Amino acid sequence: MENNEPRDDNTSTFSVMAAGTKVGHYQIIEKIGAGGMGEVYLAQDTRLDRRVALKFMPAQYANDQDFVSRFRREAQAAARLDHPNIVTVFEVGEHGGRPFIAMQYVEGQNLHDLAHGTPLAMHRTIDMAIQICEGLQKAHGIGIVHRDIKTANILLDTDRRPKIVDFGLATIQGGEKLTKVGSTIGTVAYMSPEQAQGGEVDQRSDLFSFGVVLYELIAGRTPFKRDTDVATMRAITTDTPEPLARYRANVPDDLQRIIDKLLQRDPALRYQTAGDVAADLKRMAISGSSVQVVPVPAKKSTLWLKVVIGAVVVVAAVALFMKMSPTTVEPQRAQVQFTPITDDGTSYSGAISPDGKYLAIARTEGGQFSLSVRQVATKTSVRIYGPIENSLGSVSFSPDGNYIYFLESESGNQAILKRITTLGGSPTAILRNVQSRISWSPDGSQMAFGREDRNSGEFGIILANADGSSERVLISAKGASWYTGPASWSPDGKLILCGRGKWKPKIHSELVAVQVADGKEVWQTSLNWSLGGFDPAWLPDGKAILVCARSESATARSQIYLIQYPSGKADRVSIDLDQYFGLNVTADGLTAVVSQSQERSNIWVGAGTDWKQITTGKQEGMFGVEWSSDDHIYIASQRTDATGIWKSALDGSGAEQVVSGESIVHSPSVSPDGRSITYTSLSLGVPSIWRADSDGKNAKVLTADGEDYKPSFTPDGKWIIFMSWRSGPLLLYRVPAMGGELVKISDQSFSSPAISPDGKSLAGFYTDSADSEIKIGILEIESGRVIKTLSRPAAVETDKLVWTKDGKHLIGVETKSNISNLVSLPIDGGAPIQLTQFSSEAIRSFDLSPDGKRFVLSRGPANVDLLLMKNFR
Repeated sequence: MENNEPRDDNTSTFSVMAAGTKVGHYQIIEKIGAGGMGEVYLAQDTRLDRRVALKFMPAQYANDQDFVSRFRREAQAAARLDHPNIVTVFEVGEHGGRPFIAMQYVEGQNLHDLAHGTPLAMHRTIDMAIQICEGLQKAHGIGIVHRDIKTANILLDTDRRPKIVDFGLATIQGGEKLTKVGSTIGTVAYMSPEQAQGGEVDQRSDLFSFGVVLYELIAGRTPFKRDTDVATMRAITTDTPEPLARYRANVPDDLQRIIDKLLQRDPALRYQTAGDVAADLKRMAISGSSVQVVPVPAKKSTLWLKVVIGAVVVVAAVALFMKMSPTTVEPQRAQVQFTPITDDGTSYSGAISPDGKYLAIARTEGGQFSLSVRQVATKTSVRIYGPIENSLGSVSFSPDGNYIYFLESESGNQAILKRITTLGGSPTAILRNVQSRISWSPDGSQMAFGREDRNSGEFGIILANADGSSERVLISAKGASWYTGPASWSPDGKLILCGRGKWKPKIHSELVAVQVADGKEVWQTSLNWSLGGFDPAWLPDGKAILVCARSESATARSQIYLIQYPSGKADRVSIDLDQYFGLNVTADGLTAVVSQSQERSNIWVGAGTDWKQITTGKQEGMFGVEWSSDDHIYIASQRTDATGIWKSALDGSGAEQVVSGESIVHSPSVSPDGRSITYTSLSLGVPSIWRADSDGKNAKVLTADGEDYKPSFTPDGKWIIFMSWRSGPLLLYRVPAMGGELVKISDQSFSSPAISPDGKSLAGFYTDSADSEIKIGILEIESGRVIKTLSRPAAVETDKLVWTKDGKHLIGVETKSNISNLVSLPIDGGAPIQLTQFSSEAIRSFDLSPDGKRFVLSRGPANVDLLLMKNFR
């Protein structure tokens, strides 16, 4: 942090602290900066195991009690600032008689170096300017004025996000060419006229300095710089800056006007708030005047994004994973035109406005989530909400295009439908427990969406007024049949399309139309698809439907189909190896936006920072991995034209298929003695629990009359515990390992069971009826009671938990911004402990070694991008 900032002209005597010096609970690593502001050191926080920057107050001020008092007071004020575009102040301390500030360490380039290097793309400059304004707005909102805004005080972190440093400290720190005239403190080239003249300053002074920064980013020089400080100060108070066109071609007129207003000498004629500046920059960017149109290069491959949207049918997604059934669709290549919208792998949900002019994009951003808007004809994205810790998803526009609706999962669990204007601002909560993208009635007065009651197992389509009032169930079911969103309203407003799942006699999914008036099902396709949502979009003439769906093949990926209505004839629009989802269409039905992805993963063995990749396939362990007591690994993968289970040594050698891949098989579990395996198979047409010898021989079906998943042996090897949708809600059952009668464990809906080392309890995920949040529960097997509840960290996925050998921790997967790591969750409720330090890729499945010291992981890239689609009819 700040190692690129030029040294001040002021002279000081610095006391250098050697590497390893202890400063409270910080340990010095190295000195990274020095100047009139004192010294800055990189240090390790030994309590929280993170790197920080320690800034010591200038030695010449150490005996000045007024400065010391002001230093502490303003540092404490700065510590109140919590914003993604402001470097965080952690605490104020003292060492050797000198106060210091511990703050976030940002390892990246500063804007001074950026401004004087290769010219930055205009759309990127505007995006950074908006973020800087939002940081200033946060500070000004609580009465803090920076007083030394300059390019050297704005850093870019590893995600290229600007962060303002040294809030509230400019009154005492030095800087490049720091000059004092009376009480004037600041960096001359960036001073406002009132600051240069020693007058009182307020937030408008920061905005003038920001105008200088923005000018410098575009022109590569500051507007008032002269040969001496005195001449520079005179220019600030008397001269008019040269037009930006003198230094750079094609500067938008709107941008020149914004900078001219920022650099007004009279504060009363200047922008009054940073929020006003940000709003004008956003309007300009959204209008398309900020950037020359540059086509986005197509990516050769994109990959699946695992983002946990708390209440978006997480348990259902686990239970319905990769389930297939026959269809009669014949591939037919359409003359479709795909145009990439994004290519950074972080944009996982998008929507196009009804008029086809604007895009709303939900993306991951530095471990957080944000919502942006951009014009279809440009490359400029303007962030209107976030970044925030809560997950965002399922984006859609209002019928008039004035609002964007999206889901936000507070506490990582229950999804709330929110609304925000296309220019940003504070979102308004509309409805809770919405579990799919919403669809609008033709007149815009009502919306339809999917919802599941986790405790009853009821799946259905819900209707509500545009303001969230007057909810009613259109259609619902549970057990062997259910209904899922997203939905799509017919052009005449009389019908709603949705998905209907069934597991009798064979598991499959159907696309059905339901009458709005009475909830009666009146149409369905003659085709059976793999289970899952369709993302249907009814085209405006009412004669065709665009959907994303999987065909009959066990290895099929979700593709785009055009279904004729009412004949049901289906033609495949996309023909490739990618996957598609999140489809939505403009009002004229001529343009669509869709998310595109692929799935890849391989097997790794190791612990901590020591890992070895042992496979080189495409979807290794995508459907489960297990470490046996005889140190072999069982891998549920796609290696042929179907999935199967393979057994290999720890180094990947000697791989042999032990379970046939003629149908979908997944979730292998090995008995404690290593002699048997259990797994889920669709070979009977319904997800069933099977047991076989460890070499796959003597396979026997244990359940055949339900929809059953995720089996595990008890520690004594006598029972197999699994979860099932057979009676409606997702419940836990056990069956003797050698076959016999099923025993229901509990009436509490529970998923992803992990059996404790002593076999007396199990951990998993359940929904607390009191607050509808997904929590981690410890359930006593004999009584069926939840005996302990743990809060679920927002980013911890609900696919799997594993107990540590001592029974004191649960291990799960935490995914942030496409990157997964293993975390340990103490049973006593302590803070999560991160066990791995991966900086890329997502974890698909994992298991702990029998000795509890190593892991086997299935890992792979987790990216997704958006495409614009035309000519699909």
